[in-house]
Amino acid sequence: MEERNIQLKPEPGSLLNYYQVLYLDTPSNPVLSEDDYLHYKDKSEDYGMEFLYIPEMLKNLPSSTLNYFAPGLSGKPDVDAIRARLAKEFGISGPSLIFHSEDSWEEFTLVELQESSIDEVIESMASASASKLRFYSESSFTSDDESEHEILYELKFDYVDETLPHKSIVSDEWEDSDVNRIIAELMAVNEQALRDIGLSESALRYILNLKEGPSRMRIDRHSKIILDDFKGMEIKMDDKTKALYFLFLRHPEGLSIKELPEHINELLDLYQSISGRDNPEAMRKTIEDLANPFKNDVNISLSRIKKAFCKAFCEHIARNYYISGKKGGLRKIPLDRDLVTWETIR
Repeated sequence: MEERNIQLKPEPGSLLNYYQVLYLDTPSNPVLSEDDYLHYKDKSEDYGMEFLYIPEMLKNLPSSTLNYFAPGLSGKPDVDAIRARLAKEFGISGPSLIFHSEDSWEEFTLVELQESSIDEVIESMASASASKLRFYSESSFTSDDESEHEILYELKFDYVDETLPHKSIVSDEWEDSDVNRIIAELMAVNEQALRDIGLSESALRYILNLKEGPSRMRIDRHSKIILDDFKGMEIKMDDKTKALYFLFLRHPEGLSIKELPEHINELLDLYQSISGRDNPEAMRKTIEDLANPFKNDVNISLSRIKKAFCKAFCEHIARNYYISGKKGGLRKIPLDRDLVTWETIR
C-alpha cells in the first residue's frame, strides 16, 4: 500500500510485532462513535493488536488512578487540547494511525490516512510483519544526504526514569517489609488500571503532558501537612512520626540516625507543639525511644512517613517528600525548602 506523502523502506530479515495501534486525529474531526471504536478494536484484535483512541482511554481512566499519577491535575483532562497538541507534535493534519511494538513508544510507525481506510491500513501493516518497515515523511527530507534518511520517528518523553518504582520501593534495608508490600500493591493496582486501557505510566505522562514537580508544602497552625498544589491534600501521620518528619524538614542538610540523640530537646519541642500533651515525663520517654538508634521506633516512623506519601500518589512524586538515604549514612528529605511554608512552630 502506498501513501501519498509516506515512503516505505523495507529492512528484510527482522520481524516487527506491533502490539498497539493508536488512532490519532485533530479536534476538527468528529470523535469516533462507540460502534466505530468497537469495530476497529475488534479488527485490531484479529491481528493480535490493541486499538487505542485517546478520548476512549481517558473516558475509561479511573479518577483514583489519575489522581495517583497526577495529583496536581485540576479537573478532567481536556481531550480536544490533547488531540491538538499531539497532532502538532506528530506533524499531522488529519486522521493517522501510529503503530508501535513497545508500550514505551520509543520507536513507532506513523501512517497518515488519506485515500485508505483504517481497516485497509491495519490489514496492510499486519501483512507486512515479515519485514520491518520504516516510514518517513517526505517533508522531513531537507537534502540528499543519505544519513538524514536513516532517522526514525521517535517519541521522546519529558520524564525518563530507568528505575522501576517497585524496585526503588524495596531497596532500602531499614524499611518495614509490610509497608513495602502495601506500597507495592498500590503501585500494582494503579499500573494494572493503566494497562487495562492500553497505557503505561510513561505513556500517560506523555499524553497528559505531565511535567509537574512537587507541590508546595504548608505546615498550618494546627501542624497539619498540606500540599497546596495537589488540591490541598493533607498527609496524615501520628504525632510522634510527624515530630520526626518536622525535625528532618528543619535540617535540609540531612541527619544520620546515630545523630538523633543530639536532637532530643528539639524533637521534644516539636512533639509537644504537635500533640498538645501535658505529661512531660511520658513525652520525654516517647522521644528518647524514638531518638535511640538501637531501638526500632525510628525505623517504624521512617516507614510510616514513606507509607503516608506513597499511599497518596505514585513513587515518582512521593520520593520528593519522604526521608531517604543509605543505611548508616545521612537521611534527608529532597524537597526544596523554598517550597515549604510554616504557619506553626519552627
